[in-house]
Amino acid sequence: MATSSWTLADLAGNWRHTSFLLDPDSLIPATPPGAAKQSMAELWATGALQLEASAGGDTLTGKLTFPNGIELAITVREAPDLFGKAPGVSIEGSGAAPGPAGSVPLLYHLVGTLSPDWRKGGSEPVIVGAIRAAAFDPRGPTGTVGAFVLVRQ
Repeated sequence: MATSSWTLADLAGNWRHTSFLLDPDSLIPATPPGAAKQSMAELWATGALQLEASAGGDTLTGKLTFPNGIELAITVREAPDLFGKAPGVSIEGSGAAPGPAGSVPLLYHLVGTLSPDWRKGGSEPVIVGAIRAAAFDPRGPTGTVGAFVLVRQ
């Protein structure tokens, strides 16, 4: 599927989610050629995302399951990318995590852009973008930000 002619329903199916924490407090200079690479991103989460088209076709719904058993209910809508130029999606994930005094609500907002998956000759999209913890996150405070990639399985 070329990313220039897609519908939201085309994105239904199984995806692998990987997100990375971005830590502005640990900015590092660019790595000189030939030097060992450094990174200011650390793995935030991995999970399995299952998406299904809604009856009206204007949203996708599904669940994102993490290895620790936490699940987020997912809603996906078509939206411009971060720059308003390319096809994109707006994703909301909500759920709960166990906490010391019962369950703690989780809420994440993601904005992504469809991009051809170079590993498959551009025939399938990947979705890349930004993620923000809009409520408590076990790895950081509300407002924690990062990057994510979704790869079709």
